Amino acid sequence: SKTNVDDFYYVFDPVAGNNASWDEGLGVSIPALSLNGNIQSFQGFWVKANAAAPTMSVEEGDKVLDLNGGGLFGGSEQGPQPMFRVELSSGINAFFDETLIHFGTGAPASGDAHDLVKFTFSHPDAPQIMSRTADGADMTLNAWGPITTATEIPVAIDVAITGDYTLRIFDAMGLMGMSCLVLEDLFTGQSIALSEGSTYTFPADEATPAEPARFLVHASAPVQYSYTDVACNGGTTGMASALGEGTGPWDYTWMDENGTVLLEQLQLNGTGQFTDLPAGDYQV
Repeated sequence: SKTNVDDFYYVFDPVAGNNASWDEGLGVSIPALSLNGNIQSFQGFWVKANAAAPTMSVEEGDKVLDLNGGGLFGGSEQGPQPMFRVELSSGINAFFDETLIHFGTGAPASGDAHDLVKFTFSHPDAPQIMSRTADGADMTLNAWGPITTATEIPVAIDVAITGDYTLRIFDAMGLMGMSCLVLEDLFTGQSIALSEGSTYTFPADEATPAEPARFLVHASAPVQYSYTDVACNGGTTGMASALGEGTGPWDYTWMDENGTVLLEQLQLNGTGQFTDLPAGDYQV
């Protein structure tokens, strides 16, 4: 039981050289697969007060049998959440850090219930990564909220040793096909399209401050077309069309309302068409 304490906690991970974090409301761990909401009886941890006079208590009935030692184990399979993780690592040592951006809840500014402020307790040689809210707060978990317009999210790093570092994007399956993600390196001007498992390697200097943020993640607003009748677009064949604007080619991914991919098309002329659609709602 608790009073004036947020629903997440931090545990120092000596392997990563940084804190691991667990958000109970969202059921997510940062880094991935590190925590599952159960705290070992011998494990020290931090919690964050959200008002004066915070209290916590642990009772006998709170104990659970977790043979996996506090890591993820069992449970019902759930669909991927609308989020992605960015991991920062290097070949210099085995240390790493991670930030998570979540588009399923919250708002671009800080102060949401699921925003986890970046709390640094680290090995002196471990790198740091954090995403920033629209009002400039550094976050471990950035509950940005649903993407409704084109969005830019700053991602800052702070390294203790000069050398080559790598960003890795993962746990992004819940966004694939819903938004186009592009990583822009503001130091070099290079931009790369992001997808599940994408990596970007770059040099970083220990003397470079974390402010201003080195990277921007550009997320496009999802474009959805809803068809409730097979006679769409004035026809009777169940054909739907989408027209791309700008410089092609265009890569169309047609999905049903559950996000299941039905057809993928690479179109040079900008127009994607899908025929013989049954009645229902679709996304492209």
